[in-house]
Amino acid sequence: MQLESNKNGLKQFLRKLLKWFAIFLLLFLIVGYAVFKSSYVQTLICSKVGDYLSKKTETTITIEEVDFRPFDTFVFKNFLILDHKSDTMLFSTNFSFEINSYDFKELNFDLDMVELREALVNIKTYKGEKQSNFLRFIDKLKKSKRPKNKLTPEIHINKVEFEQLRCIIWNENITLKDNGLDFNHLDFRNVELEASDFTYKNKSVELKTNLLAFKELSGFKLLGMSGEFLMNEKKALLNYLEFETDETDINGRIQLNYESYNSFRNFFNEVVLDTYFEETKISSNDIAYFVNTLEGLNQSITFEGAINGPICNLNAKSLKFSYGERTHFDGEIKFDGLGVKTKPEINAKISNLVTFESDIKNIPLPPFKSGKKVKTPRWMRKVGKMEFKGDFVGPASNFEAMGILKTNAGSIKS
Repeated sequence: MQLESNKNGLKQFLRKLLKWFAIFLLLFLIVGYAVFKSSYVQTLICSKVGDYLSKKTETTITIEEVDFRPFDTFVFKNFLILDHKSDTMLFSTNFSFEINSYDFKELNFDLDMVELREALVNIKTYKGEKQSNFLRFIDKLKKSKRPKNKLTPEIHINKVEFEQLRCIIWNENITLKDNGLDFNHLDFRNVELEASDFTYKNKSVELKTNLLAFKELSGFKLLGMSGEFLMNEKKALLNYLEFETDETDINGRIQLNYESYNSFRNFFNEVVLDTYFEETKISSNDIAYFVNTLEGLNQSITFEGAINGPICNLNAKSLKFSYGERTHFDGEIKFDGLGVKTKPEINAKISNLVTFESDIKNIPLPPFKSGKKVKTPRWMRKVGKMEFKGDFVGPASNFEAMGILKTNAGSIKS
C-alpha cells in the first residue's frame, strides 16, 4: 500500500515537473524572441556581422534594423553597402530572405525566398580599374585563409521578387554612346521581377521568370517578359520566351553563343544568334536601341521562322512574314553587313512573295533618318497584285531580282 502511494506521488511530481518545464520553455522562447526583437540586441548583432564583413571585403556594411521572424526569416531595413570608394553599391529599404540551409565555409546557400523593395544596385568599374566593385566584393568575400582553396559561391533561391528596383551597370573606362542601348553603361529603372528556381553554380546562372519589367536609360521600355533563362561563359539561352513592349511581341526561343563575356563589346560580329520564333511582331523602333543604323526606319513586321548567325551576317531560314497592309513573304534571307555597313546587302531566295505597289513605295531607304523611300515606276501602279518567285540580291536601294513576276497584266521573267 505504501509502495503504491509512493508511485502515485512520483507520478504527480513528474506531471508537475513536466508542466513547469513546458511553461519555462514557453517563457524562454517568448523572452528569447523578445530579446532578439529588442533594438539593442539587433543593433549589436548587425554591428558585429557588419564590421566583420566590412573588414573582410574592404567595404562599409550597415543595417538600421533587423526583424527576426522565427525561425528562419530575416528582414533587413535600410540595408546599405558602400564599396571600396565609399559609393553606394547596394541599398534597400526592405531586404527580406528566408533560409533553408547554409554553409559559410563552403559558401553554399539554399534560400526559400529573397525580396528586394525600393532598392538600388550600383555595379561600377572605376576609372583605371579592371574589375567592378561587385566582382571585387565577391572575390574578397570568397577568399579563405588558405590561398589554394578559392571558393566559388553556390546559391539556390526558390522565389525571387524585386519591387521598385534600380540597377546601374557602369564602366568609367569606356566612352558613353550617344544613343541606343550601351552594354557598358546600363541604367534600369522601375524594375519589377517575379522569378523562381534561381541557381548560381560554377559561374552559371539559371532562372525561371514569370515577370520582368523595366525602363532603361536609353528609353527602351520592357512591359513584360517571361521564360526560362540560362547564362554561362559561353552562351545565354531564353526558352519559352514571351517578350512585350509597346510595339513588339516576341514568342519563341533565343540562344546567344559567344567565346566570352567580352564578345558583347563587339556584339554585331562576335555574338552568334541561334533562334526560332513562333508568330512574332517586331518593331524597328525597338531593334534600333540595339542596332543604331535602323534608327528612323519606323516599320514593323510579323513573322515566324529560324534566324541564325551574328548580326552582321544573319541567315533567316523557313521564314514567313507579313509587312505593310498586304505583303506576304515565304523563303530565306541572308543579310550581309547589318549593323556594320552603311548599305547592308540582302540575298533572298524567295519561294513566294505577294505584294502591292502601295506597300513597296513605303519601304524606307538607308540611311533611314533621311526619310527617303523606294521609288516605284508608273506601270506598277496599274498592275495591282504582284507575285514573285526567285532571287533578290544587293542593297535595298539598288538590288537585282532574278525570277518570275506574275501580275494581272501578265508575267515577266528576268
